Amino acid sequence: SLVIAVTVATETDKNVLPVTGANIKTYIKDSLGNTADIISSFTETSDGVYKSIEYGLSNFTNGVYTVKTEVTKNNLTQTKYSEFKITRLRVDAIPFQKTSKLQGFLRNQNASLGIIVIDLKTGKEVSGSDITNATISECRDKDWNPCSIDSGTFRTADGEFSNVIDFITPNAIGEYSLKVIVNTTTSGSGTGWTSIHISNVLAYAAVKDEFGGWRNDFGPGEKVMLELNVFGENGQDVTGNIESISLAEVRDDDWNDVTANITVGDIDGNMITISAPKTAGWYSVKIKVNTSDGVAYATEGFSVRRYHVWADMTDSSGMWQWKFGSEDDAYMHVMVTGLGGQQVDTSKFSVQVDSVISEMTGKRYETLNISKLANDDFGRPVIMLSLKNLKLSSGFYRAEFSVIDMDGNKEYGSAWFKVSEFNVWIDTLDINGDWKWNFAPTDNVTFEVNAYYFNGTQIADGAEISVDAVMIMKEGPPIKVPVDIYEAGTSTTSNGVSTVWVKPKSGKKFVQGQHMAIIKVNDTSTGKIEIQEAWFDIRVMDVWGYAQQWVVSSGENVSIVISAKNLDGTPIENATVSFKELRDTMSWTPVELPSWTPENTSDTGSAIFQFSAENLLDGEYEARLTVTSAALGASSEVFIWFRVSTYQISGWYADQSKWTYSPGESVALWVEVRYPNGTGASGKNVSIYQLANTENWPWKYVNASSSVATTDSQGRAKITFIAPSTSGFYNPMLNIDGNLSETPWELPGIQVKSASVSVDIYDNDTGYHDDVFGLDDVIRVDVGFSSTSNINGIKFYMTEIGEMPTSDDMVGSVGSDNIDLTTSYTITPSSAGLFAGEYILHTKVNVTTSDGYADVWEKRWLRIEELSFDVNWWTDTWSYAPGSDVVINMTSYPSENFTVSIVELRNVHAWSSVNVSSIDSQGINGTGTFEFTAPNATGEYQAELCIYTSGSCTEDSKRLWIWFAVETFHVWGWPDQPSYMSDDNVRL
Repeated sequence: SLVIAVTVATETDKNVLPVTGANIKTYIKDSLGNTADIISSFTETSDGVYKSIEYGLSNFTNGVYTVKTEVTKNNLTQTKYSEFKITRLRVDAIPFQKTSKLQGFLRNQNASLGIIVIDLKTGKEVSGSDITNATISECRDKDWNPCSIDSGTFRTADGEFSNVIDFITPNAIGEYSLKVIVNTTTSGSGTGWTSIHISNVLAYAAVKDEFGGWRNDFGPGEKVMLELNVFGENGQDVTGNIESISLAEVRDDDWNDVTANITVGDIDGNMITISAPKTAGWYSVKIKVNTSDGVAYATEGFSVRRYHVWADMTDSSGMWQWKFGSEDDAYMHVMVTGLGGQQVDTSKFSVQVDSVISEMTGKRYETLNISKLANDDFGRPVIMLSLKNLKLSSGFYRAEFSVIDMDGNKEYGSAWFKVSEFNVWIDTLDINGDWKWNFAPTDNVTFEVNAYYFNGTQIADGAEISVDAVMIMKEGPPIKVPVDIYEAGTSTTSNGVSTVWVKPKSGKKFVQGQHMAIIKVNDTSTGKIEIQEAWFDIRVMDVWGYAQQWVVSSGENVSIVISAKNLDGTPIENATVSFKELRDTMSWTPVELPSWTPENTSDTGSAIFQFSAENLLDGEYEARLTVTSAALGASSEVFIWFRVSTYQISGWYADQSKWTYSPGESVALWVEVRYPNGTGASGKNVSIYQLANTENWPWKYVNASSSVATTDSQGRAKITFIAPSTSGFYNPMLNIDGNLSETPWELPGIQVKSASVSVDIYDNDTGYHDDVFGLDDVIRVDVGFSSTSNINGIKFYMTEIGEMPTSDDMVGSVGSDNIDLTTSYTITPSSAGLFAGEYILHTKVNVTTSDGYADVWEKRWLRIEELSFDVNWWTDTWSYAPGSDVVINMTSYPSENFTVSIVELRNVHAWSSVNVSSIDSQGINGTGTFEFTAPNATGEYQAELCIYTSGSCTEDSKRLWIWFAVETFHVWGWPDQPSYMSDDNVRL
């Protein structure tokens, strides 16, 4: 149906005024100008805004219609025209080509259009055999003049698009618009438009680091190298025809042009180097490439960050878990690593959970009950997130958290979890009850369903188990398998377990591919419903393969062994093995296929497929092969990884119990150099030519002082090199007869420290390791040494985050006479002149080295509060009636008595102070409630509370901010189940 809205106004120099009381009449005309109908029934819904009655379009046919609107007021009439289109089908045509990174197309190039068809009446995708044909029916250039193009060849496909048109691009460069007509068996025909850009040359960029390795995460200031590849006529690589490269544009996350802030480094051949910006975020880079064949542009992106951050979710026992009940506690184990992969010590950062967000509704929960627990066995901080007060309905959620380092830099992470009514897990079985994953197209697939409540008790007997739907997975959204293809059983639980099945109907079969069954568990005793997915694979052939030799040199052949069998284990003879695609796994871009010949499987179902690695650069590759059996009418893909390299390099340290060395210390390293076939490379002169300090970004390199050794018959040699003079994590890089290793990851690394120093901070009274202290607490700093023979003294400094320590920041010192293997020093913040806030404790250890003296620095983050304890709080609800009592539950950890008062009550939307009923401060003995009267006016509010132990609230007292709403009534709503199929009714 159609509703026509008309806005009528008069405009003067200063104002736009609505026109009320106008008469409206509209005429709906078809493409020939014939009047299909007249609508004269309009209602003025507000000043100057008129809406028609709802007008049914069921009698209209496909086409474009014109709406002629006449507005009359005081004998004056104005006319306005608009259009709408009626179509049963929405047709999207997405251009693509073999090399997905290329933007645009070449002249006379093989190209494709992926076809997506949506039935607008049912809302479902039309695909597969329901589409009978699709063609390119019209071509227009940028001036909308007709152009010549072939209609294309329609085909079905496996992959991102199930329906494709293959065509040849126009012969002239420029912008073109293509019209596509699609015919279906279910919904008639439909049309859609798309556009393509034709050029003489095309380019794409690969983002690499200075080692030549593909990456998209860089540290601030690190070198970002963009390697350009250019293609010309007939898809030939014309990178050698590059005349110049320049930086055209750089944009940040918010699409601001930041090109002027980017430092451009070396430009050499097809490579341009820039420095990563200092600000974290995603950056899009556009490069202009001038060639003798024309101009091309390439766009690529990278991110700037300092850390990789993620969190594992567990239950209270430490077992991995991602499903929780609405009353459970979820435990987040937060991992922080540098960009080089080294775990960051928890003393160098803090973690805070910012919010919980519903993935289904987008609702954000910020009033969280959070507790910080001790580190786990892997040194990761653990945060307990209590779900009790959030009242979460079934569904998917993510917890957003931030990590703050010693310099105040922030990195953000998320942890996903699901809130369920009860815990369901499913095993996929064959008809005999044995576990199975691969099934034939006509097999019976059985699911064993286990359902338990989160307290460990079984779901009540008699819970109904059913198969809600079966989906087939492609490289896009899952597609629902029509119910006329299969039948499914139902059952009820006994002792928390039951089985259901799906199988094709008589004369039908499942198509090949991965499938997902949606299993519904309905506990009829409580009315609770849970949905769980079960996966299985439908295939005709069981195909696998491997590279006969994982590493080959560029002059050798790659040999891939293929095995093709029926699902019953019998071999498939005369299946054809073909080369479909080859990808560079560093840049994940397709490379030109080497020369190859199809191979057929023998009577054992095996074949050896070979091709030359002669034109492949050193690196790792993925070969995508297709195995097709004409007899079975089926095909299957297999993916094989292999590496092209001159040598295989490995190594280990002579003293395997030691990996920390002092500056200038001699390090003995065994290296093993082998040819790709595994034989030892004997007689090779090997040495360490440089060491990469991978502790911080950007990485730094130092020339190595190394002995030269000759490999024995096994390719082994013992090398001695000198540890660098600067502390850090170092990876040695090998020189083999003048061939220099480009990656720092082939050999194991070492840590270099002027002295083995460890620093830990404790609450001196309790003996507990901590990083939050009160002003009058006694902080004990323990400094540990592997040896004290070269330790000259220790000094302690306390600075705010981001500041460098000076002599004014020193809070204590220990002389050489008082240094033990573990040296303790105590600091009382109030006596040291410190105030509440976040600080960095800098510990400087002066040591004697072979070159004289050096300082070893260690940093630890800590927070000083007026209080010596944390306060957890939560509310039983976030919505209160006007004038009712707002009750806040509070508890201190460790248990201490404290006083609470309200500093200010604010209206969130107006951000203005609101008078709160006269209320005295309230004392709480460890655990209790704080209460005050809610305002009489409805709205959302924020209460700022002050926590203190003696006297009165001061500027440095601890603050808590409580958010709540005042409403005359409140509606809680939740869906009756966590997810739905497209045909389901949704009940709230």
